[in-house]
Amino acid sequence: MTSKEEAMAIFSTKYEAWVESQKGQKDAYEYERSFDEFMQQVSKEILQESVGREANTRKKNDTHQVRDN
Repeated sequence: MTSKEEAMAIFSTKYEAWVESQKGQKDAYEYERSFDEFMQQVSKEILQESVGREANTRKKNDTHQVRDN
């Protein structure tokens, strides 16, 4: 799992870049669209960080047996 500090660092970096890109933005639709895109990117990156580190620790589920007819 990604620590709170790591998640906040990812968010902070992406947020600063997004805020910078919005300077002078006057179109409310474009502002909302870009904010939605920003949040999706942040969520995806944090999830990838979280899952990527734990992917090797997951065990295969062998509890399902195949029936013989």
